[in-house]
Amino acid sequence: ESYKEKGYHSVAVSDSLTTDPETRSLVLIYVVEEGEKVSVKHIDFIGVQALDTDQIRKKLKTKEDNWFRGGDFKPSEFEQDQNIILTGYREVGFLDARIVDKEMIFSEDGKDLDIFITIEEGKRYYVGDLAWGGNELFADTVIARIATMERGEIFNDTRFALIRDDISAMYADRGYIY
Repeated sequence: ESYKEKGYHSVAVSDSLTTDPETRSLVLIYVVEEGEKVSVKHIDFIGVQALDTDQIRKKLKTKEDNWFRGGDFKPSEFEQDQNIILTGYREVGFLDARIVDKEMIFSEDGKDLDIFITIEEGKRYYVGDLAWGGNELFADTVIARIATMERGEIFNDTRFALIRDDISAMYADRGYIY
């Protein structure tokens, strides 16, 4: 796994057991063949209609190989990229967006990798009516200044979470921790 995180995906490890004739103890020998480093040549998206694929690509940690930057493939970064993609969708109202397939095609020599990510966008959500209740400590006008989403605008899940956190913090500052 350590080698894969450094971009070596065709690493092969073999071992052998021999006896040291002088000490008569067993010696374990590991032979590591790193192979070639895998370079991402292309990342493409299937099913994307609502977002600009170049903008998605810019946000990813996994980068395509080009003349000024290497494109080493690192599995942990690719896992993070999937969350980055879905967060990007949720910020523009696609709360049901999901990644339905990830296809990785290696070149014959194993040095190059093309990645194809299939996305099911789902429907876009918009802000409806905003309402709250049970707020005895703070007036409606105080909460309204924080809850700045407007009816009809595209729902932004990240912004919604920040508003919720701001309201919770306001209560926490007054000793209400739940």
